[in-house]
Amino acid sequence: MAALAIALFAGRVWGEATAWPELEASRQRVAASEAELATTRTAHQRALDELGQHAVEMERRVSHLEARRQIALAIDELDQRNFGLARRHCQRAAETLGAAMTGEPALGELADQLATFQFELDGDFDDTRRRLRAHADTLD
Repeated sequence: MAALAIALFAGRVWGEATAWPELEASRQRVAASEAELATTRTAHQRALDELGQHAVEMERRVSHLEARRQIALAIDELDQRNFGLARRHCQRAAETLGAAMTGEPALGELADQLATFQFELDGDFDDTRRRLRAHADTLD
């Protein structure tokens, strides 16, 4: 019985002696994996933030292009003497710019000018066309 107890004790001591280094190595691998995961997570978060900023910039650019398109349509309608449609296109351009306000005072002023744009109905539309083109050039 004593021999069995000694054998069990010796086996336990020998098992612990071989298990501790493996356990410590496993803990080190886990710590290294967690550090790598944190680094990767940080890099991915940074990439997501950059993509989000890029998406916001692209949405702003699309809004500017849409407003520019609406002004071009207003000029076309003016040439065809469709003043109601031309006014509607100016208002849509103003709404598009207003929805995409980016803190640029020039664009806010342009949106206000487009929203209150007055067409001169005296038969000479060159001045009106020139003012609309100037607004379009502001967006270019």
